[in-house]
Amino acid sequence: MKMEKKNRIFLCIIISLFLLGACQKGTEEPTIQFSNGSVQLTPIYYGDRFNEDEAQIEEKIQYFMIGKLFVELPNVIYGEQIQIQAQNFSTKNYEVYDYLLDGKGNIISEYEMTPTLVKVMEQGMTTFTFEPSHNAKVYADYAIDHQLAHCILIRSKIYKSNFAFATLILSEEEI
Repeated sequence: MKMEKKNRIFLCIIISLFLLGACQKGTEEPTIQFSNGSVQLTPIYYGDRFNEDEAQIEEKIQYFMIGKLFVELPNVIYGEQIQIQAQNFSTKNYEVYDYLLDGKGNIISEYEMTPTLVKVMEQGMTTFTFEPSHNAKVYADYAIDHQLAHCILIRSKIYKSNFAFATLILSEEEI
């Protein structure tokens, strides 16, 4: 009887240690860094769920912009490079989407667009050129101080799930 009680206690301790060890080894959310030269661009994280629908993306943009003004966003000149660096994950390529926004954070450009496919270079770092992909004159009424607000949305397959990241910028070229 005493031996059976010791075996139960020993088994409970082993199971507890196993469970504690499993809790410490959880996967962390993928993080990413955006920059334009020496200027760090603030990432918005969408995770692996709730990043497919236009309304969900707009909601995240609007939440991110609470207490901020669109005129405070970093300016990027068309033709400049935007660097993407994975912080704690690896992937083979990114899909890059460039959406135009109004002053409320709503997507005003076409949502269902063909993304630009960008291959990942050395050590998770890659670059792409910020090009005018929209007819600026069509969206002139939505300009903020004669500049268009862009949501650069990045999608990638990570850990067998689709993750999305974004950054908000203003196009430097006046309309």
